[in-house]
Amino acid sequence: MTAPIKALFGIIILAGFLGLSQPLCAQEEYKEHLPFLKSFDLAHANHFGTIVVQGADGRMKPIDTIAHEVLNKVYRKNSYEGMSPNQVVLGMVSAPVVWKAQPMIAVSHLELKKILGVAPTAKYAAYRDFFENTPEGAYKLAKHAELANRKKPAERNLFDKDVLKVDERLNVCFMVYGWHIFRIIPRIDDPQKTWFNPSMATTHFPKEEAAQVGRLLQTYFDAIAQSLESGNWSKA
Repeated sequence: MTAPIKALFGIIILAGFLGLSQPLCAQEEYKEHLPFLKSFDLAHANHFGTIVVQGADGRMKPIDTIAHEVLNKVYRKNSYEGMSPNQVVLGMVSAPVVWKAQPMIAVSHLELKKILGVAPTAKYAAYRDFFENTPEGAYKLAKHAELANRKKPAERNLFDKDVLKVDERLNVCFMVYGWHIFRIIPRIDDPQKTWFNPSMATTHFPKEEAAQVGRLLQTYFDAIAQSLESGNWSKA
């Protein structure tokens, strides 16, 4: 790993612990971060994609399926800057600060682009573009999405429809960044056989079970950090 990428990863880890979601540097171009994002090993990402997830309907499917669904929904393509869906999703959950600066959310309506502050010719907006750069971080489309939802489908104009589509894409990203859609952890002796996402597991499981989940996640992300630094993904 080059020195700039090492430094960037250090900032990402610190930002993650502090819960920061603002861009690393407002002046930096998103392409400057691509070498770091592309350093997530494809073979490991594909292995990550084999992890089984329980869907809301109780059916099981691999993260690979979810990753393809996410990228198709959000970016409207099967890859991002040469990265596979598994690489993208693995990066989103382990380096969210950088991914939130990537223009990957499809936007087409000119008025929407104006509200978000992206160029009229842009085809995509970054996650961070949807929020005011203030301590409150107000959602720029909140009132527009609320008004569109209040209307009957037959009453919605093109702007309303595009607002709801983009709002859904943003929500998908939110669900990925927070691990909300990754119900990968079964609960011991649960009669309903319900699986939980890491956030729910660490906050709702009995103390010892929650601690085990926390240690497991910490060990995995430590291994990713070491792999990014060394280039050796055999232990991740």
